[in-house]
Amino acid sequence: MLAADEKCPFCGGIGRPRNLDHYLPKVHFAQFSIVPVNLVPSCRDCNMDGKGEDFAATESDQIIRPYLDDDCYFNEQWLHARYLANNDAEPGVIEYFVSPPEHWEDEHKNRVEKHFNDFELGLRFSKEAGPRLATLMSQYRGLLDLQIDIEASKNVIFQNAIDESPFVNHWERVMCMALMSEL
Repeated sequence: MLAADEKCPFCGGIGRPRNLDHYLPKVHFAQFSIVPVNLVPSCRDCNMDGKGEDFAATESDQIIRPYLDDDCYFNEQWLHARYLANNDAEPGVIEYFVSPPEHWEDEHKNRVEKHFNDFELGLRFSKEAGPRLATLMSQYRGLLDLQIDIEASKNVIFQNAIDESPFVNHWERVMCMALMSEL
C-alpha cells in the first residue's frame, strides 16, 4: 500500500487505494491469495467495478498488471485524447481513446483496449479532465487576450503540464497534448 503512494496503479492515480486487490481472484486462485506478488493496491472503483472476479483465459484477455508487466505498457504511449470544442462559453470536453503503437503485437494492443474498457477509463478520465480543462482554457484565453502569441501561450500553459506529468499515459499529459495540436 505504501508503494502506491496514494495512487491506484490500475487507473493511473485518479482513485486512492484503500485495499489490496487479488490480481488473480482468490475465488478462482485461492492458492495465490496471500502471495505478495498477487496483491495490488487498488481503489474501490477499479477493484469492485473494474476488475471484479473475472480472470483471463488468454494473454489477449488480460488487463495490465501494474508493477510487473511488460515495460511497453508504461513507457510507450497508447492513451490518446481529442478536444471537442464547444461553441458556447463552456470549454468543451476531452474524449479519451486507445491507439497503441503499430509495432506492438496484437496481444499487447488487445490488453490495453481491455484495460481501458474494463476500468471505464475513458469516462473516468473525462470526468477528471473537465475541471482541469476549464482552468487551463481560462489561462490560455487570458494569455491570448494579452496579445501573447498563440504558440507561446500554448507552450506556457500546456507544455508545462506535459513536461511535469508523472508518466507517459497520464490523463492530463494526454489531454494537454491534444490541446497543443488541436487549438
